[in-house]
Amino acid sequence: MPDTFRFDLEAKRISTDANLGAPVALFSDLSTDTVYAVEGTTIKAVHGGASTTGTWRSRVFKEPSGAYTGFAWGRLTGELSAGVALKLYADGALIYTTPTITSGEPFRLPPREARAWAVEVLGTARVASLVLADSAEGLL
Repeated sequence: MPDTFRFDLEAKRISTDANLGAPVALFSDLSTDTVYAVEGTTIKAVHGGASTTGTWRSRVFKEPSGAYTGFAWGRLTGELSAGVALKLYADGALIYTTPTITSGEPFRLPPREARAWAVEVLGTARVASLVLADSAEGLL
């Protein structure tokens, strides 16, 4: 089974090199990070292994009233043992990058008020949720 697949937007199908034939179906198992392909009557694992570093960035959140808001605390949940970093943007500028986060413990954020906020999460760990709040009680 080849290691490289191509998604043909025009034909609306996934294919491999023309000489090798195309798989009939693909399935991804998110819990093991493995991709399986069906070729004839055979199911083959075609990709798997260690997680790679990923980046997720939120959309920009703006205070509807145009008022300034601020966040003082944050908390991530998920399988964080591999560690992630969080970048916090205020009014389009990067204002803070956390040290590596490896647990769901709350963390402090620097004081800052802004009208527009965005966050970016980088790492190999699976993050289930992110909460930002103006007080520690807001994380509950």
